[in-house]
Amino acid sequence: MRSFFVAAGMAVVASLLPAAHAQDIPMAGWTVKVSPNSVYLTRPDLPGINIGIVSDVRPDLTQQEKFEYVKGFFAGRAACPSLASAETVTSFAGFSAKSGGPVARCTLISMGHWEEGGLQSALILDELVEENKILGGVPAGPTAMSVTALSEKIQQEVTEYLMGRYQVAEAGMTADQVRAAMSAQGLAKRVSPDRKPVGMVRMIDSGGFDSVSFAGKEETQTLLLFAKRPQDSAASAITCMNWDAALFDPYYYESPWKVALGCDRYFWRGSVDDLDLKDLDARMDWSGASLKLGKFTFRKAETYRKFARGAALDVRVGIGRSHFDDVLAGNRSLSEMQPRDILFLPDGRFMAGHVRASSLAGGGTEGPVAGQYYFDGHVVTLLLDSGEVVYGHAGWFPGAGSSDLDHKAVVNINGWVYTSYCRDEWDNC
Repeated sequence: MRSFFVAAGMAVVASLLPAAHAQDIPMAGWTVKVSPNSVYLTRPDLPGINIGIVSDVRPDLTQQEKFEYVKGFFAGRAACPSLASAETVTSFAGFSAKSGGPVARCTLISMGHWEEGGLQSALILDELVEENKILGGVPAGPTAMSVTALSEKIQQEVTEYLMGRYQVAEAGMTADQVRAAMSAQGLAKRVSPDRKPVGMVRMIDSGGFDSVSFAGKEETQTLLLFAKRPQDSAASAITCMNWDAALFDPYYYESPWKVALGCDRYFWRGSVDDLDLKDLDARMDWSGASLKLGKFTFRKAETYRKFARGAALDVRVGIGRSHFDDVLAGNRSLSEMQPRDILFLPDGRFMAGHVRASSLAGGGTEGPVAGQYYFDGHVVTLLLDSGEVVYGHAGWFPGAGSSDLDHKAVVNINGWVYTSYCRDEWDNC
């Protein structure tokens, strides 16, 4: 964990911080770790952002005195000297302050603790920003806090997290009770309408490979299509899909999340079924349904179908329906599911051999998982039984000889293709 959070003296601020309880269930997409003195929040798709949370419950200090102490403490420990003299902004919920410069290296947010008179404080540290004695915060490159919409979203999530900790503690809920109250459907409401693709297509390269016969190349050939806004010259097409739909803005093409994930933004016009594409270079002509990525040129496109909003599915794609029956009956272990297997049940539960997401450590799960699902067009929300929340993108194709979403279908979630390769003549469906 980052050294500035565990430096000597933190115990003075956080001496009464409780161990991990219901209050320390993180906001969706973030990972929480608890030390004897502090709580930390991180996520792999924002590698430069680290959030530390401490609590001060000393009765001899006022709330503002506690806040000023924390400002000074983090000014030294997090290499944010300008934070110590930064203006304290007071609101109905608590206090906030930012270090100086074009981009804030440190953003401090504080509000009431669940113990009377206590103050909980969260420091958002952007490690890609360095403090300069003259200029203040100087970014070394694209950073999360330099993007206004992303910075505001991170701050909003931290504020809601602090408020949630207080409310949960006031209600006397346990961690199990909090998790039981969570649902994929409820979490799905955090994805705003402008983050939802209007279409999803898979480009087919000159070799003619489709998503069934060559599943290993899935993400680099998939485009997420977003509608044209009044301020845009054309609609947007994004070349990757394993990013958090609730957090990241698909239209901001210079955003650091796109750099980290290798995403490119193209313009498109026409219809979802008849693409007309061009890249960001305004001097280039519209090229039609053609896309060059590396050594491949994609000249055809096939359109993924959307999932109905709130769809209650009964679909088993993968090793065979009888094998899934064995898993559900407990005669086979969940660990026996293969990476391309997925099962959806009408009660909103799912099992999968692998789940891919930028918000998961390593970019995906280490093996099979189970949890809840909720679809809304080309957006999916997964609540894993382990507690992680995955926001992503999804679409499906009917299998050979079928027009429905059934056991022969091809399902793409976050650029990971689930497919059965089942053949009627093999009697393996």
